[in-house]
Amino acid sequence: MKALLNSEEARAQVLPRLTPVMTGSFATSEIFDALRQITEIGGAVTFSALEGRLKAASRALLHELMAADEMCDEAASLDQAQACLRRMEGDIKRRQMDELRSKVKTAEREGRIEDALASMAELSRLEKEAKAASGS
Repeated sequence: MKALLNSEEARAQVLPRLTPVMTGSFATSEIFDALRQITEIGGAVTFSALEGRLKAASRALLHELMAADEMCDEAASLDQAQACLRRMEGDIKRRQMDELRSKVKTAEREGRIEDALASMAELSRLEKEAKAASGS
């Protein structure tokens, strides 16, 4: 969070990939939404600008996050933000693959072979993407 707040480069590279769908279930979702809003309108991204858009619970969480994050330079902050994003994207891919496996089993059980084959094709595509991304 600190990287996104303090580094314009981190915001430019990471924030567009942190979609509302990806962050919607996070305790920090309101913070991410406010950060997106500030960035979209082209406003100055400062702690006070972000804090001013939050409800009390999210303000308290923002303070906790800023106090907990380690101090590091902008390059290290960007690396940390990118690593965190890669992990979240990997988690989402794994969840999608698990959901597709479940759809395949359900479709097979119910005799919906075409649906099962379509889900298997999508699963295969995601598995290939994941394998290519990991360099295996």
